[in-house]
Amino acid sequence: MARSRRDINSLSPSGLSDLIHAIDILRARSTADPDDMSGYGFQAALHNDGSVGPCEHGSDLFLPWHRAHLRCFGKPPQAADPPRTANVTVPH
Repeated sequence: MARSRRDINSLSPSGLSDLIHAIDILRARSTADPDDMSGYGFQAALHNDGSVGPCEHGSDLFLPWHRAHLRCFGKPPQAADPPRTANVTVPH
């Protein structure tokens, strides 16, 4: 189920705390296993490291690629520590 992304400034204190909690868990996964696809490091590399992922900056595929990437990147935070993080979305 897709959830609506929200403006980070509109997050409640508990919503912001849940987001930070989820990202901290994903960062810890990256430290333990850099190849863990649910870790923050892998997701960041998928976007920024040409040897990991084909980020489409400078291409006609820029918008659709990033839309798909954000959709995929939104799932690991939700699964980080449910039920606390089940409703976390990547804010804009």
